Amino acid sequence: MNVSTPTSHPKPTGTPFAGPSSKPWLVRPPPNALNVIDLTVTVFCRQEFGERYLNPVTLLLGGFSLAGYLVLMRLYAIYGWHSVEVPVPIFSWLTWLFFALAYVALASSHLFAAVRRREMFPDEFSYSAGRPRAFFRRLPFMQDEWEFERFYQPALCIGLGLLLLLFRNWFGPYLVIAGGCAFRIASTKFYLRRELELNTLDAMTTATTVPRFESTSPTHSVQSVVPAGNISTNDSDGGAFERLKARNPDLARQMRPDIARDEKGEETQ
Repeated sequence: MNVSTPTSHPKPTGTPFAGPSSKPWLVRPPPNALNVIDLTVTVFCRQEFGERYLNPVTLLLGGFSLAGYLVLMRLYAIYGWHSVEVPVPIFSWLTWLFFALAYVALASSHLFAAVRRREMFPDEFSYSAGRPRAFFRRLPFMQDEWEFERFYQPALCIGLGLLLLLFRNWFGPYLVIAGGCAFRIASTKFYLRRELELNTLDAMTTATTVPRFESTSPTHSVQSVVPAGNISTNDSDGGAFERLKARNPDLARQMRPDIARDEKGEETQ
């Protein structure tokens, strides 16, 4: 039974109207405050972070953002009056404390895992914002990591924040803000990735269309050497040896030593 192998087609490189075809973690996220807030929720949804994305500095910045929100909750509790007698609701306080401790624990574990890892994953980027966890990759209508990063993760954060707001939990607005930051960061990375791909396509097109000018080496005249056995030195040959002497005197001297002696004699006279 003959088994026919399927014909392999080259992978399309994309068009100006197509979305990025590569992984989102190959783009460096923009270093700004939105990325710091996004980091505090990203550690719960992804794993396998790059070593230069999740480092001690970014981990501390995420902790400062949570501490800053705690200060905002405290100011909201006293309505601008600097009095410690007005407490933050216990449910909101415990939610913030649980989220902050979980963030420190997960971010530290991801940080140590990135440092201890000796072999890089396929297509790993040192600024990688991680890959979705296996549970999230099984969500319906999700074909690649771009859809999770741009839509699923922001929707999950905003949905959880709105749910906490229904129970009058003051930590809900932080999750809503973090979801908006996640969407903004993912949209920026989507744009940067597409720009990178289009620049690569333009470079490939330029390399194939620009003419190449190759420098040629100067040509050297090649003197044909006739084997000595095929040339007769007799006078009955019709002056063939004289023509050889005119064309190649060195060869003629080797064939007729007497010519060389005669020329030396003429020079001495």
